[in-house]
Amino acid sequence: MTFYAVDRLDISQLRAANSHCGGKAKVRASKNGVLLTIELPENVEARDVVLNDILAIDLFHRVSLVKPQSVKNSTEKTGTPEEGSAQELVPEPPEVIASTQLATQEPQAFNHTTEEISQPLTFSWAQPVAAAAFRRGSSIWLLFDAVAPDHGFALEQGLAGTGLTRVEQQPHPRATILQLSSNQTLYPRLVRNGNAWIIHFEQSLTAPTDPPVVADRFELENGETRLLIPVAEPANPVLFTDPNVGDTLVIVPVREPGAATHGDFQMTELHILPTRLGVVIQPLADDLRVRSFPDGVEVTRAGGLNVSRVPDATRAMALMQPAAEGRRIIAAEEWPRLKPSAFAGRLNDLSSRLSLADTVNRRLLLRRLCQFYLAAGLGAEAAGALDRLEAADANASGDASFLLLRGIARYLNRRNDTAVTDLGDPEVISTDEGAMWLAIASGSDVDPARLPAWINVAATYPPTLRDIAGRALLEGAAAGGPAPATIELLTALRLTISDTSTQSWLDYLEGRLRATAGDVDGALAIWDGVVKTSEPATSARAEADRVQLLHRLQRISTLDAIKAYELLQLIWRGDELHFRILNDLGRLYEEVGDYAAALRSWREAVSSYPSHKQSPAITRGMLDLFVRTFTSKAGPAQSPWKSVAIYEEFKELLPVDHRRTDVVIAYADHLAAAGLTRQATVMLERALATSDAADERAKIALKVAQLHLADGQADQALASLEMVDPQAIPQELRRQQRMITARGLIALDRTGDALATISKDKGNDIDALRLAAHQALGHWSAAAAVDKQLEIRAMSGSPVSSSSPEDTEPSVQGSAAPGAPSGMEAGRALSQLMI
Repeated sequence: MTFYAVDRLDISQLRAANSHCGGKAKVRASKNGVLLTIELPENVEARDVVLNDILAIDLFHRVSLVKPQSVKNSTEKTGTPEEGSAQELVPEPPEVIASTQLATQEPQAFNHTTEEISQPLTFSWAQPVAAAAFRRGSSIWLLFDAVAPDHGFALEQGLAGTGLTRVEQQPHPRATILQLSSNQTLYPRLVRNGNAWIIHFEQSLTAPTDPPVVADRFELENGETRLLIPVAEPANPVLFTDPNVGDTLVIVPVREPGAATHGDFQMTELHILPTRLGVVIQPLADDLRVRSFPDGVEVTRAGGLNVSRVPDATRAMALMQPAAEGRRIIAAEEWPRLKPSAFAGRLNDLSSRLSLADTVNRRLLLRRLCQFYLAAGLGAEAAGALDRLEAADANASGDASFLLLRGIARYLNRRNDTAVTDLGDPEVISTDEGAMWLAIASGSDVDPARLPAWINVAATYPPTLRDIAGRALLEGAAAGGPAPATIELLTALRLTISDTSTQSWLDYLEGRLRATAGDVDGALAIWDGVVKTSEPATSARAEADRVQLLHRLQRISTLDAIKAYELLQLIWRGDELHFRILNDLGRLYEEVGDYAAALRSWREAVSSYPSHKQSPAITRGMLDLFVRTFTSKAGPAQSPWKSVAIYEEFKELLPVDHRRTDVVIAYADHLAAAGLTRQATVMLERALATSDAADERAKIALKVAQLHLADGQADQALASLEMVDPQAIPQELRRQQRMITARGLIALDRTGDALATISKDKGNDIDALRLAAHQALGHWSAAAAVDKQLEIRAMSGSPVSSSSPEDTEPSVQGSAAPGAPSGMEAGRALSQLMI
């Protein structure tokens, strides 16, 4: 090694260190500066790293690179397993990738429930120090960027309650490095209290509460490539040689808890290890350079890193993650990473382990098997594994992670109602992960404000499950318009899912976003293209949205929209789209006055999809339209026979409230108008016999009497009126009751009694009745007087009838004249006229 512009070079410490490995160090001047030569035995290897203008040279024996470790207590592979051996509990070696998203290992613990060791360790400092923590092999490593106080931390007497068996400090000139050993698998969780760091130990991985540290690739102006690991206020890197392995690590501690790499990221020139706090880099190139800046850690080397460009699909998903970290129930590390080619082998291995496992391990493996199936999108198989787990552990269903997994499995099996029950548990929905799946299973619109956190959760799932969640989130978010997170998710899915069906579906959703943003022509152009594709599901959705938009903009008529929907509902049935088509068709039929078709369309919708969230509202709308068909005067005129047909087809919609009587009476009028007076009378008499409310009985009795008069049965008309208490007849109906009574009396030749009944009433209709009565009795002078009053009112434009039932008029009597019509004939004629 040649050093340029050397002011002073002291190699005494180098010689002392070199003597331990049998090497020699010499210094001599050269033409270009000072040449340092180190002679090493053949079994000693040197590795140098430049760090913040410091050249570090590590010397170690080749024979001690790796110490054998058992698989049971290791979180990483320390050797190559024998071919055919079962390695399910050990993650596969990470591929050499260039992704900005750290690849994650499979978990060491399957249950999300945290079992925390009761006694934490506390490290108090006189001033603030940065810290780092990570697991490697069977050891937990803690690093603080300051030398421990002279008195130490007095830890040994407190290990009894921590789950640790030994704490050993490794020598370092400017840092405190502690190796913690335990006879069980523990995971440190660091919190800060003033200048003190408190380390809690947990027996399982927990979902991170802070965004994961994600490395990103940048190209400098000179074309060199570097990695930037965004960490807030990192301390200076610390070089450390792992005594168990013999390799060199660069550890970057951080001053605040939270920032950690939650996965394993390996490239050709460096390896970023998973940590619980801080950043740990294993250099794989001699000239690797690591530097800390206020906004992150830079990793580079002379000439740039040999890191390939990140694929667009990976970058699209990874760049969304730092936006908003979602709170999880199941840590991202606990989801298995599947390769299609290894699916059968790993399934066989899990099944073999299950057959040999004891009770405790069986529960853990069943949970692992469920997540294995969900990672492949196999809901039925995952549900079966959970059923076996619940049978083995009666308390399993009380765990939030169990409810989440079962809710996802039920959603994949299209059992959304039961999935909502599981996912609606308070402990589940208190997290972003649970709330996301509840929104997906319930089909709710996605709040754009929550979408970034939910995208972050979905992005860390295995690819198949990630794509399922991503598609569902995008569809739910499309209703809210083109929010930035929605556009990012659309872009990411375009890049990560390349099959034709999904691309067509994404085109359809892009059209929806354009329509929401007001780009109508752009949306229609996209949908026109989608309709022409060979993807029936997406094509049907695009056609439905296209017709709806064109009709709303009045670019097509209602009849044209009906024709398009009628054709669409013939070619697409059985899901949410079919329900929507039937609902929209009902509204269009109602708009053109085809009430029967509207009711048929809505009836098919609610009968085919009784559990749909809109079915109750549609049922109420059907009831209202049925009532309006018979009672409203504002609707389109319908023939009596069409009204009769609607009633007979949809009479199950007859309301049970106060509107029932009005509908029955109106229907009776339609029957009578259709020439079915006897049927109308029979129907009303049955209603009269079953009605309890006095006012309702009075209304029905009056209508029955009218129908009997129209049918020439005056005696039965009067008998119908006698079935109700006169005092129970509402005041506004009493005048009508007296008129009907008078007509019946006239029809029965009791004309004098008829005149007495209406003696206090006034109005053109009353005078017309009096005129007929006087003529029937032959009271010509009285008849002439009444006729004169009618003529005067007609000329002056007076009202046809009066609603004052208490007005009185003088009684006019006279003798009957020869040739006058009989009372029966006059009464019957007038009765027919008034009906």
